[in-house]
Amino acid sequence: MTTKNEVLQRISFGKRIAEEEIDDLATYFVETNQWRQIFSGEKDVVFGDKGGGKSAIYSLLVGRADALFDREIIIVAGEKPRGAPAFQDLLVDPPASQQEFVGLWKLYFLCLIANGLRELGAAGEEVDRLTQPLEAAKLIESGPSSLQALIRGALDYVRALLKWESLQAGVQIDPATGMPTGLGGKITFREPSANDRAEGLLSMDTLLKYANLAAEEAGLTVWLVLDRLDVAFAESEEIEGNALRALFMVYSDFREYERLERSKSSCALTSGDG
Repeated sequence: MTTKNEVLQRISFGKRIAEEEIDDLATYFVETNQWRQIFSGEKDVVFGDKGGGKSAIYSLLVGRADALFDREIIIVAGEKPRGAPAFQDLLVDPPASQQEFVGLWKLYFLCLIANGLRELGAAGEEVDRLTQPLEAAKLIESGPSSLQALIRGALDYVRALLKWESLQAGVQIDPATGMPTGLGGKITFREPSANDRAEGLLSMDTLLKYANLAAEEAGLTVWLVLDRLDVAFAESEEIEGNALRALFMVYSDFREYERLERSKSSCALTSGDG
């Protein structure tokens, strides 16, 4: 006969954190009202203390990509569910300002959207308008890239771009492109002048419009999901503050686009720890 103590000793309440039990999470996750609001598209930001279920929601969203695709929604993950966070390297060499973070978020999200559409085989004029400038700037490649590589490339581009736009001494301009030597692409922070547009320069915000049109052309809505930002920037409150303030500025910019509806292409799930 089994005793109560023996039964209690056999009981498992799962792992300490959701990241360690992704494969089994769906079998016992209780679908709360918060989860239903996220999955239905009513809500797009989750904030709460560590252990509050944010990573569980993130993992389940990624795990239910097929069900969402049936609703013509694609999930693009902006963070790894396990291992070192994709943004962890920024603690060693962080963006120097909130403006750098804004540029980093925008370019990173644009790269993720472009790669996500291409992985599905999406093609057409609008998809090309999005992907070709990113390829020319060497921000995305023809093959798959790691999240860390996308982040590093975006940050390097933003730094070179800010140096050029501030017209600091010593900036060498490529006469063929009108951009700093070594920058390669023609993506700018500010809206270019008519003459610059004629030379092929375009702003990050224009690329956001192209991303929206590319998703529309593919008949899809893009949800880009983020998690573990509290882990990535845990060692520096200043960096975390700059990163999150910039993230919500970009979140606001994404809200005007129908196919990037409710900024799910920029901030479908953001985690915090307090």
